[in-house]
Amino acid sequence: MSHPALLPMPPDNILRAIHGRGGWESLEDNEAAFLYSILKDLPLFSTVVEIGCELGRSSVMIAMVAKDRHFNLHHCDFWVSGSHYAAEWIACMHDIGSPFTLHHMNSSSVDLPEGTVINLLYVDGDHEAAGISADCDHYLHMIPEGGYVAFHDYGRGSLPSVKPTVDNYMVETSWEPLGVSRTMAIWRRK
Repeated sequence: MSHPALLPMPPDNILRAIHGRGGWESLEDNEAAFLYSILKDLPLFSTVVEIGCELGRSSVMIAMVAKDRHFNLHHCDFWVSGSHYAAEWIACMHDIGSPFTLHHMNSSSVDLPEGTVINLLYVDGDHEAAGISADCDHYLHMIPEGGYVAFHDYGRGSLPSVKPTVDNYMVETSWEPLGVSRTMAIWRRK
């Protein structure tokens, strides 16, 4: 899959907010630019589902864009790294002020309302093949034509299950690859 063309960075206020969050495998600036290029062009009132919130770098960017675009946000994580991260994440999200639903559970156990259409699915949760497969099986059918799925840590050497597992799902001809920026890979449903 190709690298996307040079993308403009998210606005300074978003970059400042995400720079204050995350660890060594968090969303990098060029990955944030790729994800932002999709977020900013989603229709008003889109549904965005984020799997894996951890320290909140991607969550913050999603919520800041959502605030002006009135997105229906669903965030899913059960913070295996520590419940203190959950408390920090929740406080940060409340400070942003964009309404959201937090599913504090395994992502494949989330029951979204019947008929939910997901405009963007952002997957950065369980990085093992079984977890990625469970997320794909549970959510991909809810993405309509023109909707997007983004996988973080795609091709990251320290997480070797991500790329081959994602590739197994994305070989289906109904997905158009938009590119990879570092370890952010995005597809659009045809």
